[in-house]
Amino acid sequence: MKHFYQKLVTNKKGDLLFASSANTVLVFEITPSGANLLTQWTDEIDPYFSVRKHHREVLQKYEDDMKSFSKQGNNPESKPKKPKMPIPGPGAPPTFTYIRGMRLSRNEKYLIILTDNDKAAVVFEISDKRANTADSSFSLVLIKRQPFSKRPSAVTTSLDDMDLIVSDKFGDVFSVPLMDKRAIDEKTLAPILGHVSMLTCIDMATDENGRQCVITSDRDEHIRVSYFPKSYVIKKWLFGHKEFVSSFVLPEWCSNKVIISAGGDNFVCSWLWQNNPGSELIGKVELSNVVEKYLDEEHLAPKKFQNEDGTLKEYCVSEIIPLNKIHKIAVIVEQVSAVFVLKVTDNGSLEYDQTIETPGYVIYGTSSDDTLVLSLVDETHSIIFYNIGDDGGIRVSEKQNQLASEIEKNRVAMDNDKDRVPLFTVGQLRKRREH
Repeated sequence: MKHFYQKLVTNKKGDLLFASSANTVLVFEITPSGANLLTQWTDEIDPYFSVRKHHREVLQKYEDDMKSFSKQGNNPESKPKKPKMPIPGPGAPPTFTYIRGMRLSRNEKYLIILTDNDKAAVVFEISDKRANTADSSFSLVLIKRQPFSKRPSAVTTSLDDMDLIVSDKFGDVFSVPLMDKRAIDEKTLAPILGHVSMLTCIDMATDENGRQCVITSDRDEHIRVSYFPKSYVIKKWLFGHKEFVSSFVLPEWCSNKVIISAGGDNFVCSWLWQNNPGSELIGKVELSNVVEKYLDEEHLAPKKFQNEDGTLKEYCVSEIIPLNKIHKIAVIVEQVSAVFVLKVTDNGSLEYDQTIETPGYVIYGTSSDDTLVLSLVDETHSIIFYNIGDDGGIRVSEKQNQLASEIEKNRVAMDNDKDRVPLFTVGQLRKRREH
């Protein structure tokens, strides 16, 4: 039994595919004749790293309190109690070591991954000497492992790639030097901005005046635009979503003037985010009429929130993938065996284009100029390559078998299905209203 690929990233040229399977990152070279494994890195961090770290901190506090107690005259009533520090045993929630997120720097010289157990951003320099006839090696060179106090949820880099910008599950955003090999003590890090709920997506762009901005979305239907690096100054909020925002993109062909966003709503939004406040939302495309036929029992609302017939189904968008060559976006709906393609004009107008059916649920996707790559929950076809044609068509690659075979066989082995890390977690962002 092997683990599926939960995250994918490709470079713009399309000759490198970075894929994460459980706690391992694999890098494949994509050629006309097939795919070749270049290198891989496995995160061997202790599954109970966070628990043990917390225990050390609690024990240190106890020892400090005991020293203070000794100096204060040994009053029995004020003596600190030694803390109990159990290790999770049978019946405890499962603990996974896996890659939560993955992104290339803008110059594609660095790979950044987000880990789960130690709440870190791991930065690698990509050493690519394939063009060197004397030394055609390829490797990932570890630069640093930057820890954070709270679990990272999304990552990007500043427009000049000098800064690593990381958001966390508690709504804060941090900025640290990307290329500095020294990791900063997480206790000394101060957020550059904060939301009041979990952050889901982050990116950078310049506004109409050429000022750099950091754009963030959260679980509370908000998209916020803040100046960078003085990100405590809010430029504006984009209001229009009714449910959480899980993903947004700034299509290159729109000159970064357009934001496309989606999440727990049954529609995709298009924004001219540089417009005057209140006029940014320029369009919505409803998804229900094309999505509903692909929904199954996995999409049934929890019993407590069901209708009388028990037929209420809910869905959410987990990812939006720009297809730069043909000025379209691919929309992934969680636990659906299809991808939905929308046209996006230069001024942000949206229009449904087509549905691409897949053999299994789509987990994640990525694209280069000529290729769309999807990872699926399917033992036979866990990864599929699509050619993006000049005519706007998206078709399964003629080299699908050659490309997929090497990638398929390098998936991480599992002892049993309980070792499978969470693949579909976006739907859990939906907030339930009791009344």
